[in-house]
Amino acid sequence: MDESSPAIDGMDYWRLCDDLSVVQAALLIVGRDPGTIDSRVESLPVHERPIGYQAVRTALCKDILEGRLGAKLRDSELEGDPLGEWTVFEGIVIDELPLAIHRSGAGESAHRRGDGDQEEPDWSRTTVSVVDLRAWLNVRGFKSGFFFSGSVGTPGYLDPKNERYAPKLAAAVHAWLALDDPKKLGGRSPKAALRMWLNEHAAELSLTKKDGSRNKEGIEDVATIANWKPEGGSPTTPGKS
Repeated sequence: MDESSPAIDGMDYWRLCDDLSVVQAALLIVGRDPGTIDSRVESLPVHERPIGYQAVRTALCKDILEGRLGAKLRDSELEGDPLGEWTVFEGIVIDELPLAIHRSGAGESAHRRGDGDQEEPDWSRTTVSVVDLRAWLNVRGFKSGFFFSGSVGTPGYLDPKNERYAPKLAAAVHAWLALDDPKKLGGRSPKAALRMWLNEHAAELSLTKKDGSRNKEGIEDVATIANWKPEGGSPTTPGKS
């Protein structure tokens, strides 16, 4: 490579893949490099997984099992046929849901084995095509990020590897984005809702002390930074002016 060429980020190499596992796809959607966390993310407690990962994984798995996203389902328990006894779905996402999809193989549903036992596929081996993923995201209004740009969608201020990464700034941004819908406030003031969300996600946002307890002062600082209504007052009820 020409030394004058710009450095390639580790995540950019994933653009060479035509197919990805569900786990890899979920990580890339939330802006994380599967090469650094892929092998252990599923073994982590839910609250320690990357922000957004669990929600994206849940959506992907549900739509695959219900036939709204084409995938090749694989069962890690069977070492012979790489597709095991799972039904294989082949298709692409179209403009509206539910999509038209072609099935091949035996079985009454995507998650029914030949013996009739209900189990889930191995999501670290079940694969989806990048083309289908991009269309699936488009249908849901996601048009930016890893699958839509020529560079990694994670901005520097949210990238822990960036030399200027500031944990409290990143935590404030994540909290602000998480409460984008007034309904999520639950009748609380923005700061109270932010404080509650930050307490729930303290571990993954590095808002804990050495003993693992929550850093209450740090959480309060971040809630203050992210608070878009510093003057206080009760939030406006959705649908009312």
